[in-house]
Amino acid sequence: MSLRAKPPSLSALLLAACLAWGIAVASFDRFPLSSQLYPASISSTVTDDKWLNFVQTFQAHNAKYEGWCKSKLLETISSTPSTSDAGLGSQFQQDLYLIRNIFPSLVTGNRKGFYIDSGANHAEALSNTLFFDVCLGWSGLCVEPNPEYHDEITVKRTCVLVPECISDETKEQSFNFFGEAGHVTSSDDSNSRQVMCRTLDEMLAKYADGRTFIDLWSLDVEGYEMTILHSINWSKLNFNAILIETFWLSDRVVDYFMTELGFAKLQQLAIDSLYVKLDQSSGWRPPQWNEIWQEQTQFRNEMRTNGKLNADL
Repeated sequence: MSLRAKPPSLSALLLAACLAWGIAVASFDRFPLSSQLYPASISSTVTDDKWLNFVQTFQAHNAKYEGWCKSKLLETISSTPSTSDAGLGSQFQQDLYLIRNIFPSLVTGNRKGFYIDSGANHAEALSNTLFFDVCLGWSGLCVEPNPEYHDEITVKRTCVLVPECISDETKEQSFNFFGEAGHVTSSDDSNSRQVMCRTLDEMLAKYADGRTFIDLWSLDVEGYEMTILHSINWSKLNFNAILIETFWLSDRVVDYFMTELGFAKLQQLAIDSLYVKLDQSSGWRPPQWNEIWQEQTQFRNEMRTNGKLNADL
């Protein structure tokens, strides 16, 4: 990305100021998100009345999940948590946050989006994309190398199963099969074995007809997220929203990386960070911008080593 992009617009400066002070953006009309010919832009605001009507008249894409889908949607208009099949869907309500705040115009307009769930794990439990699949009828890729989960994904989901791991290179790598905490590893032990891994670009070419636009990417690979993010061909692939599990990462490092790509951090969730694509680039940069970042990162590391900065900062 060029460091000499055209100066940001006034709206971009206002947005940056709001984010810096932690002010919530109340209306997506003031938040110019990336517009694409297909799928539609996610920038449209949906009124409370329109959303209420949608919830009250909703019918699930998969009738077997009708009760669960409706009970989940009712949570968006009520302060009472659903008790129906509580083990299904997102662990910490990430799915509800996304459909109500990020994709309301697609959802209420009955327009189908496309998702990638990398680190898909179980077909139903702890799944950020189950609702998008069985309730809304979205299509997508479920990336999961652990064969323990393949049968249920194939039977219960409509996503295309990618029985591989996502990585920065297309090659066989050692993968630790440790249930929901499975991850790429550099060492061999009794729980690991070689699996085929592929870059996201090549996965899309092989399993999604070379698609280059993704509405939602849920990235949860147990601490391997930054390696994946650094490998993405950002000039080729386009995303509306990216949900990254940052529990094992430095939010500061992830924030810097994503904002340099023209994303804005919309929300810090319990264990994830949510980024949305801005229409404009991330803007002009003063000279030595990256050098200053690197110097200060090194200085922070030294302060941490010397006990002058908390280890978790």
